[in-house]
Amino acid sequence: MVDDGYAQYYADRLWNLLPAVYRSLDTGPGPNGEGPLRELINRIGNQAAVVRRSIDRLGENQSIETADDWVIPYIGDLVATRIVSCLDAQAQRVDVAKTIYYRRRAGTVGLLEELAADIATRDARVVEFFRRMGRTRHQFDPPISYAIENPIDGPENFGNSLLEVAEGLIGAYSGTPAGGFADLRNPYAASNTGSAFDEYSYTADLRAGKQSLGRFNIRKLGVYLWWLQSFPIVAATPVMGEGTNPCYTFDPTGRDIPLFAPSQRSVESKLGKSPWGEHWVSPAEWQLPVAVRETLWKAEPGELYGQAFAVGNIEGGLYFEHPVTDLSIRPEKGRFSFVGTATPGPELVVNYSFGLMSRIGAGGYSQGILSELPQPTATVKVADATELNAALAAVADDITVEMQNSLTYDGPVQNFTVPEGCTVFVSAKDSQRPVLRYTAAAEWVITGDGGVNSGTETVLVLEGILLQGADIVLQGNFDAVYLRMMTLDPGTQGTAPDLYDKAIDGLALAPANIFIEGAVTNLVLERCITGPIRTRGTGAIEQMTATDSIIQAIPTKSAQPIPAWPGGDFALGFTAGTVSLSRCTVLGQTHTHRMQASECILNDIATVEDPQHGCVRFTAYATGSNLHQPFRCVRVAPGAPLFETRKFGQPEYAKLRENVDAQILAPKNGTISEGAQNGSEMGVYCLEAVPLQRRGLALKYDEFLPIGQQPVWIDVN
Repeated sequence: MVDDGYAQYYADRLWNLLPAVYRSLDTGPGPNGEGPLRELINRIGNQAAVVRRSIDRLGENQSIETADDWVIPYIGDLVATRIVSCLDAQAQRVDVAKTIYYRRRAGTVGLLEELAADIATRDARVVEFFRRMGRTRHQFDPPISYAIENPIDGPENFGNSLLEVAEGLIGAYSGTPAGGFADLRNPYAASNTGSAFDEYSYTADLRAGKQSLGRFNIRKLGVYLWWLQSFPIVAATPVMGEGTNPCYTFDPTGRDIPLFAPSQRSVESKLGKSPWGEHWVSPAEWQLPVAVRETLWKAEPGELYGQAFAVGNIEGGLYFEHPVTDLSIRPEKGRFSFVGTATPGPELVVNYSFGLMSRIGAGGYSQGILSELPQPTATVKVADATELNAALAAVADDITVEMQNSLTYDGPVQNFTVPEGCTVFVSAKDSQRPVLRYTAAAEWVITGDGGVNSGTETVLVLEGILLQGADIVLQGNFDAVYLRMMTLDPGTQGTAPDLYDKAIDGLALAPANIFIEGAVTNLVLERCITGPIRTRGTGAIEQMTATDSIIQAIPTKSAQPIPAWPGGDFALGFTAGTVSLSRCTVLGQTHTHRMQASECILNDIATVEDPQHGCVRFTAYATGSNLHQPFRCVRVAPGAPLFETRKFGQPEYAKLRENVDAQILAPKNGTISEGAQNGSEMGVYCLEAVPLQRRGLALKYDEFLPIGQQPVWIDVN
C-alpha cells in the first residue's frame, strides 16, 4: 500500500495527547529509543488510519468500477452474482459489473463468446454442433436460393445469398448447404475441415466431448479457445537473404516465424466499437489471433495485408506502404520477396504480429506491466546506431538513453562505464522493441565504477531491447543490475555438423550470454528471455533474483568440469551467492552456490554447492539434483519433453504440452499443469493462470449455457 501518511499522523497525534511524564519514561532498546507504550500507540494509529481510509473511500466503494477489491463480493451479493473464487480481482469485477447484462442475454452464442473475453481474457468462437449434423432437408427448412452447381470463389460471389450465409444455411466459402454434401472445390474451405470454421456436415458422435472427441451431437456446443496471444511490431527492420532476387524475413533476427493475425475484437473495442451485444457477429478466422496459413492468406489478402502484416519504406520520416501486388508473402514462414519490377527502396521496414503465450522478453509491450523503478529525469533520445553509440560514450551522470523505434541498430554497440553512484537506463521507448544485432561474434562490455562502501548505489538498467549475436560482459562493481523485458537471444541448436542453426543471411544463431567478470551485489531479471548467465574469472554475485523469465542453454557440447562453464551447456553458473527464482523456466543444467525456487520448472539437473540452505517449493525439478528439502514439488527426468517446443521464436516456445503430467516420475505428489501455489501451472506462464481461467469459465458457462447444452472445450493452440 502507498504510504499516505495517515498512520504516522494519527500515531503522533495520540502520542502528543499523553502526559509528558509517561512519554519521558517510555524508553526501549531500539535505535529510536521507543518503548512498549509507543509501540501500542503506533498500532492504534494504524487502525485509525484504516478507518480514515475507509471513510475516504465510501463514495468510490459504492460503484463496482472504482471500488476496492475487498468490496467486490459485497456488491456482488446485491445483484446475486455467483462469484468464482479462482478468478482474479479484475475478472470478478467484470463479472459483477455485467451480471444483469449477462442475464438478459443468457443462452446466446454471442454471450458465451463474450464471457470468454471477459473471464478468461481470450478470444473464443462457439459453434453449435447441431448445425454441423448431416441430415436430409425437410419442408420446415427455409429455402436456399443459391445453386450449389455454381463455381465457388468466396462469399463475395454469392450474389443475393449473403443472408443465407449469415444464417448458416450456406457455407461462407464452400457454398455447402446446411446438412448437405460437402463441396471441396474451395481450398480454404477444405483446409478448415475439423476446425472452428468447418462448413461441412458430420454424422453423430456419441462419445464424451473432449478436444477432438465427441463433438458432433445435438446437445454439444464447441468452445474453441485461442490461448496464444498476438503482439504487434511496428516498423521493424527485415533481414535480407542471399541471391539476386532475395527473400526477406519479417523477424529482425533472420528466423523463420509464423505471422499472426491481430485480434480484431480487441482492436474494435479500443476504437469504441463494441463487438458484443447487439452488434455481435461470430468472428471469421482473420479476426482472431491465429497463425496465418497459406490458404487463409490466399482467401483473404485484403483483410490481412495492412492489418496483420505489411511491407513499406520510410522516406523523409514518412511511411509508404508497398502494394500487395508487388510482393510474394509466405506467412507460415514469415518471409516475403518482391515480384516483377518492384524494388525494396532505401529504408525497408515491416509491420507484423508474432504469437506467444505471455508478455515476456522484448516484444514491444507496454512498460506498465513492470514493477515501478525510479528512473533518471535526464533523457537522451536516440533513433539510430550512431546516435546510440554517441549517447553511451557520453555517459557521465544519471541518464536515460531511450531508443525511439523498433528498428535494428547494427552492432558493435559502444562499451560504456556506469559512473560511481549513478543510475544509467538503456531502454526502449514504451511499446517499441529495438534490436541490437551483431553480424560477428562480439562482446558488449559494461563496466560499473561502484566503490566499496561508498554509500551511493551504482545501478545499470537494460529494458525492452532484443540483443542478438553478442555477449553482455559486466565488469567492475555494480550495486544492482536490472534486466527488464529483455531478450538476449538464447540461440537455436543446429544439426550436425553445424553447432548452431543459421539465419536467412547466414548469421549463426548463437546464444547471447551474460558473463559476470566483476562484482554484482544484486542481479534482477523481470519478464526476460535470456541465454546462459554465468560468472567468469573472478566475477561474483551476491544475489540473483529472476521472476517470470526463461533462461535457456542450448546443448552444444559435452559438459566440462565446473567451473569451466562450457559455452551453451549451463544455463546458470555461479560459485558464490544466492539465486532466487520465481515463476521461471530454466532450460539447461545449473550450478549455483545456493538456490531458492518457487513455482518454477528446472528442466535439467540443478547442482547446489550448499544444499543445507534455500527453499524449493511448488517446482518441477530433474532427478539427480541436490536441492534443499523440496516442498510440494515433482520430479522429472533430465531434459524431459515437457514443452511444445524449446525453439526460440516459435509461438509455442516453452509452452507446456497437454500431457505434461505424464512425465512426472513416481511418487506423484502433485502436477505440473496445476502445481503452482494458486493452482495455476508451474513455470514462466504461471501468471497467465490458464487452468484457473479455464475452471472459472466453465463455472460461468454452467450458469449461462442454453438449457440442455453441454460444452466441448477445444484448445486451438
